[in-house]
Amino acid sequence: MELAERFWKRADMSGGPEACWLWQGRINPKTGYGEFDRGDRRIFVDRSGHQALAHRVAFFLYYGTINQSLLVCHTCDVRICVNYVHLFQGTHKDNAQDAVRKGRTLSGERNFWCQHPEKVRRGEDHNMAKLSDQQAEDIQKRYASGDISQRALASEYEVKQYTVWRIVNGKRGTNA
Repeated sequence: MELAERFWKRADMSGGPEACWLWQGRINPKTGYGEFDRGDRRIFVDRSGHQALAHRVAFFLYYGTINQSLLVCHTCDVRICVNYVHLFQGTHKDNAQDAVRKGRTLSGERNFWCQHPEKVRRGEDHNMAKLSDQQAEDIQKRYASGDISQRALASEYEVKQYTVWRIVNGKRGTNA
């Protein structure tokens, strides 16, 4: 059986030419992408050297070539879609920009840390903390008294002056 015939037998094209053609063969449980054992390893050189990703094979079968330095990306965002009309080649940057345009990235208010502020380690609980919460409180009190400069406090506590500035200006533990 010819390679193309073997491949297209595993694609559900029942939705028509504009619909997603869903891969019915093996789907990688970790990545969610379809995989095709092409038999002839000389035809498709994929990054892993094992199975060829089904959407890359579909792109090759239709367009006749794949630029190996580029990704084959989906306009439909369906990982098991093998409809060549939904596929385009692009760089990692192109793919990332496409994801941002479509709202598939968790940025701004949708970011994990905005959704779960209770999981953000702050103060002495942070793994990069140089001072305890008590030391930070002492720095605030001593600076507020007006008897010592930020630079002197930084030297005494062996931290940068900027760290002291953040503490006395209430920026400690934030991204400000």
